[in-house]
Amino acid sequence: GGAAGGGPPPPPLPQSHYQGDACALTTSVIASTVAEALVEITEAVAGGADIVELRVDFIVDLDARRDLPAMLAACAVPCIVTHRPTWEGGQYGGEEEGRLEALWIAVEAGAAYVDCELIAAERFFA
Repeated sequence: GGAAGGGPPPPPLPQSHYQGDACALTTSVIASTVAEALVEITEAVAGGADIVELRVDFIVDLDARRDLPAMLAACAVPCIVTHRPTWEGGQYGGEEEGRLEALWIAVEAGAAYVDCELIAAERFFA
């Protein structure tokens, strides 16, 4: 199939960024340090990811106020920030208040999306 106007399809792009009906490729960055995450972010974008999921629950000693803005600034494509708790199969075992605060910091720092479990959404928006 051609483009919507009947002409030939547009040339392929390194990242689709939601062009037409293209599927967006999402790549998860799973690292134990911010330095490792920054390298993986660069590799994911260079490799063609349209969206990068930052699995910050894997980062040991995450300082959300310092680290989330740095990681989001380094990402040239939209980011999903995921801070998955252990009760949902993730790595974060701390207090729920701290986890939700980190997600809000991600929103404030420019994350395109945050992954918040439905069961936690009421507290997230409170």
